Amino acid sequence: MTAVSFVIATDALPWIVGVAVVSVVTLLLIIVAPWRTIRRESPLADEIESRLLLGEDPDEIDRDLQSRVQSHAPVTDLLGVNAESEADATD
Repeated sequence: MTAVSFVIATDALPWIVGVAVVSVVTLLLIIVAPWRTIRRESPLADEIESRLLLGEDPDEIDRDLQSRVQSHAPVTDLLGVNAESEADATD
């Protein structure tokens, strides 16, 4: 190895080490930073988790769940009783 190549190698070594350290720190931040927020999230319902693991489309699951929520009606709506007739009946 000549003296010139040795000087270039020693000048580049701090830069290589610096890039390696920054890369490792960045990788650790990417892995560790969201860890706390993920642990604080409530777990998915068993049905939703199973459907996702089986490969169903998340948008389809969401539409299915929204249709279930919208299909429920209060008992008074099912009986044909509204708030005005209830108020008249109590007077």
